[in-house]
Amino acid sequence: MGKVEFYKSNNLNDRIFQSTTDVELEKINSNNHSIKVIQGKVVDSTKTDDNGIFKFNFNVSNMLDIVVNENSTVLEGRFHFKPNVIIENDTLLLKISDKKIAVYKDSISAKGFYSKYNEKKALEHFKQGKRQLLAIGGEMSKLKRKEQQKLTKNHDVKFNYVLFGSLMSRAKLRILERYNSKMKELLGIKNVW
Repeated sequence: MGKVEFYKSNNLNDRIFQSTTDVELEKINSNNHSIKVIQGKVVDSTKTDDNGIFKFNFNVSNMLDIVVNENSTVLEGRFHFKPNVIIENDTLLLKISDKKIAVYKDSISAKGFYSKYNEKKALEHFKQGKRQLLAIGGEMSKLKRKEQQKLTKNHDVKFNYVLFGSLMSRAKLRILERYNSKMKELLGIKNVW
């Protein structure tokens, strides 16, 4: 038996960074999802019920691949299990992040901004030697200014002020956050906002 469960990729309590509401997530989880179960050369298809549960037969000696919503760009999930994992668990929990949904929604809501500052662009910019973190223009606390100066010095990174006052939308803030997270990962910056 298996269970499909979508969850929020961003568990911050700040509603600005939450792009999928609890109601939307509940609706997604109560939908029927297509399931493709692959073991060796055997391929079976089924669907989940309203609780995300599905049943399938498997050979305990073969690897197991499960594809959820194969034809969806935002609801797809792929899982690979070794035989011993299948035997140890009576129900396989397939948890799928809402990140693809969030990115898709934000890419439509702030199309131009997204095309300039998505996670792939962060990787491109890094490879081009463009070491930057995106920032919001305006008044800045002394502490924030010190943090930025420290990052500039320690990581050879510049701050690019791309959002100002009324030009900020939730979608743009989430895009900025994902870009910065990717760039910080590439630069080896940890534990900084």
